[in-house]
Amino acid sequence: MDPLDAVTRSMQVVKTLMNADKQLEVAELKVKLADVYGDLADIKNQMTDLKSEISELKKKQAGTDPLSKLRSAFVLEERSGYLLLKDELDGHKVGKYCNSCFQKSGHVINLIEHGYGLKCPSCKTDFKNPDAKIPRPISVTRTYPNPLNDHF
Repeated sequence: MDPLDAVTRSMQVVKTLMNADKQLEVAELKVKLADVYGDLADIKNQMTDLKSEISELKKKQAGTDPLSKLRSAFVLEERSGYLLLKDELDGHKVGKYCNSCFQKSGHVINLIEHGYGLKCPSCKTDFKNPDAKIPRPISVTRTYPNPLNDHF
């Protein structure tokens, strides 16, 4: 029996009981109440079955999402905002990918070096590159003649 049909039938029985005259026999009343109780028990069982079926479908759906496995393979670089891909074998982080493109469209775009940072060739987002070797400025020391020590 369909849960909606059982609910409709139970509601009709309850309505009949509410409108019944006092002349309704006790035996008839007990039969009708037993029908309502049976219908409600059926509804409860069907709702429990539907709840477990929904849970199973959600588990299957989570496993079939093509991006779910890929999302678990990425780690967000906190300081710079780009994505790093974890190597499955040893857990090392390899490759730098655009977080903006991945979040918006699911595309995995490799970042390219641009000056001392990184840039996405697709969305043109700039990222800091903590691994960049920034050259140190050349220090120039000027020496001035000391008039006290110099001999003319």
